Amino acid sequence: MAMVKGILECSVILGQAWGVAVSDASIQGWQPPRNSGRILGGFPSQLFAGQSLDLQRLVQAFVEACSTQIPGLNPVVNEGAGFTYTEPDPMGSFYVALEASYDAEAFRAWLGTLPVDDETVSVLVPRDPRSDGVFRLSTLSPRTPGSLTGSDEPRERTLEGHTRGVWAVAVTSDGRRVVSGGSYGDETVRVWDLASGRLEHTLKGHTGLVKAVAVTPDGRRVVSGSADETVRVWDLASGRLEHTLKGHTSAVNAVAVTPDGRRVASGSADETVRVWDLASGRLEHTLKGHTSGVNAVAVTSDGRRVVSGGDDNMLRVWDLAAGHLERTMRGHTGWVDAVAVTPDGRRVVSGGRSDKAVRVRALDSDSLERTVEGHTDMARALAVTPDGRRVVSGGWDHTVRVWDLASGRLERTLKGHTDSVSKVVVTPDGRRIISRSCESVRVWDLASGRLEHTLKGHIGCIEDVAVTPDGRRVVSGGGDKTLRVWDLASGRLERTLIGHMHRILRVAVTPDGQRIVSGGDDNTLLVWDLATGRLEGTLTGHTRAVVLLAVTADGRRVVSGGAYGDNTVRVWDLASGRLEHTLNGHNGEAVAVSPDGRWIVAASGNELRVWDLASGRLEHTLTGHTSAVREVAVTPDGRRLVSGSEDGVRVWDLASGAELARRSTGLLKVCSCVVSPLDPTTIVYGDEQGNVVVLTLRGNTLP
Repeated sequence: MAMVKGILECSVILGQAWGVAVSDASIQGWQPPRNSGRILGGFPSQLFAGQSLDLQRLVQAFVEACSTQIPGLNPVVNEGAGFTYTEPDPMGSFYVALEASYDAEAFRAWLGTLPVDDETVSVLVPRDPRSDGVFRLSTLSPRTPGSLTGSDEPRERTLEGHTRGVWAVAVTSDGRRVVSGGSYGDETVRVWDLASGRLEHTLKGHTGLVKAVAVTPDGRRVVSGSADETVRVWDLASGRLEHTLKGHTSAVNAVAVTPDGRRVASGSADETVRVWDLASGRLEHTLKGHTSGVNAVAVTSDGRRVVSGGDDNMLRVWDLAAGHLERTMRGHTGWVDAVAVTPDGRRVVSGGRSDKAVRVRALDSDSLERTVEGHTDMARALAVTPDGRRVVSGGWDHTVRVWDLASGRLERTLKGHTDSVSKVVVTPDGRRIISRSCESVRVWDLASGRLEHTLKGHIGCIEDVAVTPDGRRVVSGGGDKTLRVWDLASGRLERTLIGHMHRILRVAVTPDGQRIVSGGDDNTLLVWDLATGRLEGTLTGHTRAVVLLAVTADGRRVVSGGAYGDNTVRVWDLASGRLEHTLNGHNGEAVAVSPDGRWIVAASGNELRVWDLASGRLEHTLTGHTSAVREVAVTPDGRRLVSGSEDGVRVWDLASGAELARRSTGLLKVCSCVVSPLDPTTIVYGDEQGNVVVLTLRGNTLP
């Protein structure tokens, strides 16, 4: 007998011992050894409020339960370190740990009896009991609050009967029965009485894994889909097979019944959705459009549409009566595995496998949200044309893309860069796009997409570009410590400005087009006369690299931000070079100045700070984001602030500091964010998977 010693962590919730799959459990900083099987949970301390908790009795109850549930397990409570508990944590739970030993072979055999498949085994049970895995127990009967005694009627029940893993479950509309479908080697559909746990019927007929089950709304029929390429319809009361629906040429992955119970839609790995009449078993429609297997189907509450999701990363909306495709919804960057429609039939919710995203969309074409795809990697740069009609994006896929803002249609893809495009600028007349990657600056004709010039000359990476207000020149700064001024019409290099001692990181041109301001790794800001190239001033004060730079709309002040270790935003008078304010507390990646020059906004970790520019007084600290804020933009009217983070996009009222709206991005980091120059309610952001998303603010709501 191979005995393995480890740690068990146990808990009680409503007096019921249970476990939750975790891989990083620790008790007051103490980690169990690697060769331990672990159970972790907690019980609400308020259940024992005002009463003494007999921890020894609790542990003993757990020990007895473990011993009877797991073959070969021998949990023991030792003195001292072998028995540990914590005070109530912020969630109001206690945790108990005790040493245990178990027979590895017997334990492994017991794990093999659990109804789990290959995808869930890693989170429910250890693949190897000697490993760092976890396992789950449900052992003790529920008790009344404040004691470990009470009714023996279980609140949790195990329905045993399947001989292999359970792949699908459904509950009847009256909540009285559960229907389950079994894996390979079992291949049955089973009907259970939920109150008693009694097996009512075992429905045999499938010759492959049962991947999907559904119950008609009236509770009269069960529909099952299988890897044997069939859909089967069963009478629930008697268990009799009514129809075997044949037509799919590969596994049936999903089934959905219409609200009136008259039709069933099935989705298959054969790339089709099929619609069947339930009463007769007749095939009504074969819906073709997916270019890979269909994994999920859902029917709208009015029974008029079916929505399918597949391995082609697409959602497709079909007219159920006519059998034609209404629209295709893009957005996921991996297989779509789950689809649901809201009860009001207005939105569809989908879940993706590889992109780990849940996406919510309006089902009808008048959606306020549009996700436009095209980039195959992070959409790092965005600009809106001066007329507000187009969005230009730059991606880490080395392309520049032009989109119609109203429809979300991709108009053209501009190729030529050999590195990630990190900045795009549109000239004030809307005629040209300037794009920057590390290796070059490129000038494109916006209307035709034609490459006009490739501006090369820097030795090393180009870090930033700025366009003059008249659209005649572009200024670039790079790792070679130089600024270069280019004529946009001809692509000719006009002059090279030398003055920085280290890499130039940021470049800006004043609104009157007379001066260039640059900031770099030498912790300084330099002010240049654009016409002559003469150095006018050096602004010193930052103790780390200048990573943020903005010029106010009136051209009187420069706002700069220092890198980590400096943690300041500084306001300078441009004419005199005098430092007006040092604003402490900044440690972020973004800064913006409102168009009216009233506010400075800077990201600071998960927070945003809003300062009064004239006085330097901190007006608001905006909290709510749960991860670092990467992007900030102020609306053209100066009333609102838009911020982007890994947790989504938020809109704030600048005057009051109140949060107006938010939109989750499903843990996709927001990499760029702009507001339309003509419409302060139109927000565009790009995410790390290359999506460019257009949002329209309606009142205080984002879609």
